[in-house]
Amino acid sequence: MLPEGPHRITVNDVEHWVRIEGSDAPGRPVVFVHGGPGANAAILEQTVGPYLAASHPVVYYDQRGCGRSGPAPGYSTDDLVSDLDGLVDALGLAPVTLAGFSFGGQVAAEYAVRYPGRVDRLILVAPLIQGPLRWDNRLAAMDAVADPVFRQRLRAAAPSVEFTLGHHAFGELAELWAAMDEPTGARFSLHDPATRRPPGLPEGEGLARNVAFSEALLAERRDAALLDDLADVDVPALVIVGLYDRNVGVDACRDIVDRMPDARLAVMLRSAHAPIEEPEAYAAAMTAFLVS
Repeated sequence: MLPEGPHRITVNDVEHWVRIEGSDAPGRPVVFVHGGPGANAAILEQTVGPYLAASHPVVYYDQRGCGRSGPAPGYSTDDLVSDLDGLVDALGLAPVTLAGFSFGGQVAAEYAVRYPGRVDRLILVAPLIQGPLRWDNRLAAMDAVADPVFRQRLRAAAPSVEFTLGHHAFGELAELWAAMDEPTGARFSLHDPATRRPPGLPEGEGLARNVAFSEALLAERRDAALLDDLADVDVPALVIVGLYDRNVGVDACRDIVDRMPDARLAVMLRSAHAPIEEPEAYAAAMTAFLVS
């Protein structure tokens, strides 16, 4: 593996930003796959990553066209899985331990489905993976925390939100997201709305989301349910979710654990979707799983 610090690795003609932290830690390296889609690894570097790096080397990378990585000609799940495989080879990590966060959980799961022999252990943190019969829970979750004005708009819009088997209406939901006021958004995204930023992350720091990336990935439609394919992946897996996660929800994460042959569930009791409220607890759950 490469030494501590940032690196540039070209995979599939795209220059990827990679950083190693905790290279002297005794455990097996863990590759973090960030969420989004179209975001970057910065928030993971500021929250759960440093805690885990005390016991295991951590590999951060920004996906193609995102954050500190170079531009890319296009964006698809196939591209992301291929890029990840190239990075695993370049770093000499196969079989690899993956930790995918939110949308990154979907990427990590797709990798495990396609290359099960190249995955040692799999950690999915609030992954965006649902069965085809589970209706997207965001509408009900928005309704629970909305102020009266937004709740009225939400309930008026709900009957027109499209849903077909295995298809979630990201476009319609995006319009509702855009209309959501900031206090409601904070209540939706966080257990404690006062926790707006991770500790140590100064105001204004961060990297812009790649909107083209996000739109391309959200528009994709998979031929079969990822959850069904993931059920055939027989590697040790840990699924972590916050009790107050309104994006994915505990039930969907429990479904993954119920389906996979060797999986366990960890519920963070004071967290919503992101690991910014209990980063040390997330790292502790990961460490316990990795050494078990």
